[in-house]
Amino acid sequence: MKKHLMLYAQLALAWLALALGVVFLFSPVPLGVAFIALGLSLLVYASESLERKVRAFRGRHAGLNGHLVRFEARLNNRVKFLGDAMQRTRP
Repeated sequence: MKKHLMLYAQLALAWLALALGVVFLFSPVPLGVAFIALGLSLLVYASESLERKVRAFRGRHAGLNGHLVRFEARLNNRVKFLGDAMQRTRP
């Protein structure tokens, strides 16, 4: 029961972060990108099916995947959960 509650809390937080990211995407300060990255990384941890879909998407779009791999290298373990989520979705 506790595991299900944690999963639902994580999913709710992820969707909230994504919604805030969309709202703040067009603000003068680019906080939207950070919220979208947080929301997507939380969703990847919570949903194995989404992880597979993101991996397949990255496999189909080699240019985007190359940019994400370079961004992951630049993170350099500064934001551990985001780097881990990006590694989990590599094709």
